[in-house]
Amino acid sequence: METVSKTVLALDPGEDTGIAVWWGEDNLHANFELPYKEIGPWLESFLMLARPDIIVYERFDVTMETVKKNAPDTSTRVIGILDFLTAKYELRDPIPQQRAKRTILNDARLKHLGWYTTEGDGHNNDASRHLGAYLLDKKLIDGKGLADL
Repeated sequence: METVSKTVLALDPGEDTGIAVWWGEDNLHANFELPYKEIGPWLESFLMLARPDIIVYERFDVTMETVKKNAPDTSTRVIGILDFLTAKYELRDPIPQQRAKRTILNDARLKHLGWYTTEGDGHNNDASRHLGAYLLDKKLIDGKGLADL
């Protein structure tokens, strides 16, 4: 595969937001989680300084189940913060992904890529799943060996 100089940011928005970043030029990956009250300042700093080429996030679909859990509130606010900040810093519009996209990379596949972590509540791994789904779809990373896992 050719070297790609893109920086890609992926978010799994929620009360604890999962964040995954991939720096294509060096093929480096990092993931972590931030609580809702910290996501705005972190996102602003990251977007201003790193200026990622691509931003993907899990699209939040409001269903009766999510309404019962009172979940839409935080997730939609995080997405709103993201939309505002990408406009402020004149970055490309974030790309929403269906929740189902994250199933492409199960734990075994994340481990194969070296992206799986036991830290946090799993939102960081979900962000990595969205990141990986995008990168595989655009052929920015090699999916060789993943099909058997």
